Amino acid sequence: MLLDPIKFARAHFDWEARWYQKMILHGTLKHNRILARWGRRTGKTEALCVHCLWYAFTHENAVCLVAAPYEAQVRLVFKKAREFAKKSSIIQSCIVVDRRHPEYLEFSNGSVITGFTAGTKAGSDAGSARGQRADWLYLDEMDYLSEGDVVTLTAIAAEDSARIGIWASSTPTGRRSMFFDWCMSTQGPTKLIVPPGEHQGPIWTQYYFPTTVIPNWGPESEAEYRVMYHDIAYTHEILADFGEEMIGVFNKADVDAALQDYQYDRSPKHHAVRTIGVDWDKYSSGSQIVVVEYDEDINKYKVLYRIEIPRSERTLSNAVKTIVGLDAKYNPTHIYVDRGYGEMQVEALTEKLGKKVRGVSLSEKIDVVDPVTKLLDKKHIKPFMVNNAQLLFERGLIWLSKHDDLLLHQILDYQVVRQTALGQPVFTSENEHALDAMMLALLAFTIEHRDIANIIKRVEYTRTPAILDTVPFHQIDVRRDEEQHIVVGPVSRGMPTWGPRGMGGGKRALSRRRSL
Repeated sequence: MLLDPIKFARAHFDWEARWYQKMILHGTLKHNRILARWGRRTGKTEALCVHCLWYAFTHENAVCLVAAPYEAQVRLVFKKAREFAKKSSIIQSCIVVDRRHPEYLEFSNGSVITGFTAGTKAGSDAGSARGQRADWLYLDEMDYLSEGDVVTLTAIAAEDSARIGIWASSTPTGRRSMFFDWCMSTQGPTKLIVPPGEHQGPIWTQYYFPTTVIPNWGPESEAEYRVMYHDIAYTHEILADFGEEMIGVFNKADVDAALQDYQYDRSPKHHAVRTIGVDWDKYSSGSQIVVVEYDEDINKYKVLYRIEIPRSERTLSNAVKTIVGLDAKYNPTHIYVDRGYGEMQVEALTEKLGKKVRGVSLSEKIDVVDPVTKLLDKKHIKPFMVNNAQLLFERGLIWLSKHDDLLLHQILDYQVVRQTALGQPVFTSENEHALDAMMLALLAFTIEHRDIANIIKRVEYTRTPAILDTVPFHQIDVRRDEEQHIVVGPVSRGMPTWGPRGMGGGKRALSRRRSL
């Protein structure tokens, strides 16, 4: 039992490994460079935890080092490890130190399991793990680690590459990263899609298992996931194939630079300009509300607070009550609300809070002054909203709490899935509600506080008379454009587009023009 991690887990944790989990755990007995390319819900974290506990318990003074891109992954590994340990009085009695900040388990035989977070700051390159030693190094969700993180972490194994093992596991993101290169090295020169199972390369042994190998997979499961994921995401998350590389919207270095060590402020006491963004979702997840504050002392937009209204029969009503309460607490100048699903809620909020509430349909357009021509240009609001947030990240003007793992993951996972025939980007459509709420709050600053945002310019009208080229009346062309605006201008010459209010509309506009 002590020589076999599968029998060890069965005896101590009453845990029966699935056939593919048995394959990788047995593989660690003969290989020390392991790649686990598995789909979602396949149990790769459980297999990793079993190996950690087995190795630490059966080897004296051993060090099992678990590294992941963010704290949430590290906490998940140790949470599962503690759940396993509690099932065995023997294992539990052998744990002499159990620490959570940072994650650390020490056994009576001198062995330890310790966790490190890599990539929390731009340029850190897993600095917290420098100088550490390990007998087994576990890189969880490796495809989210930067190349610098991976280089620093794997350098730990350079001390004795024949003895020190590396277990790298991840669901593919589509990035052509080091995880991709290592997996491809086991697939031969043709780089063909491999069948599920063990694949041996010159250095690495890859264990490739899509979600379709889980015991309860069937036509109903496939249909459900096909609805949940678009084609590229389904290829990555379920088939565990790298597929096409999706285009990341937000640069990871910019996001890492925005991370700060602060907790959300539930009761602000100072005066500042604030906005609130709201994204509704009743069925797939809860509604998200984000408060953003502009701190003029540091010239930053700070995510001050985020709250999720969980799913229930009265989710949207509860969200409205919460927004009213947040308005009283934070006194925002504007509240931008996604109108796509919350038409009635927008009206209810407007009745309670007045004109500061604006319903935003992500399919509408916004008037923006072209920076080159200085003319009004209509932009689709969803790409504009995303580009606005992207620009603020690039300029280093945003602060995020590093403790908000949900928002952080949604920012990093946000992708351009495809482009329409007109060249408009189509973005990720799942697990993005907190991000959308944050982008709506930032959009409110850009539109309503343009002097602060300094991204788009107001239309300025001249108050000084000037001599213009005169056009004989018989050369004037009056017609309606596609949006039913009156276009008054010379034939084959550029003239302004007048809205319904500008000239009165219809025949009245023409008669008024004649009188002028």
